[in-house]
Amino acid sequence: MDEKRAGQERFDRATHRLLKATEALHAAVVDDTDPGTLDSVREQREKAFESLREATMGEVTPGSAARACLSRIKILDDEIISLGAEVVGQLRRQRQSLHRRRSAIHAHGKRERGEPLLLTVKA
Repeated sequence: MDEKRAGQERFDRATHRLLKATEALHAAVVDDTDPGTLDSVREQREKAFESLREATMGEVTPGSAARACLSRIKILDDEIISLGAEVVGQLRRQRQSLHRRRSAIHAHGKRERGEPLLLTVKA
């Protein structure tokens, strides 16, 4: 029984660590932190997730606190993914707009090259 309780406590600690790491990552994404800081926060979350994975190797049933942490982690993850999707959408629209402008400039230049030049010569 003590082994099961120790596994449960390890799972609860790992879940709480993952929640804290996810909150830090969420704050970094929302605050539009520089990429270096974002990478370090993401690495911390990966380590916390790995410790949670190790804690789940045994037979563990999440308690109410762990379920609340997991629920909050899911909400934060969904927000992070949604913010990422918005950024990707903005970048895609910018890229398409730039492509349309380049195509229009290219077509205009091609049309001008195809037209005969008119020169005036003074006598």
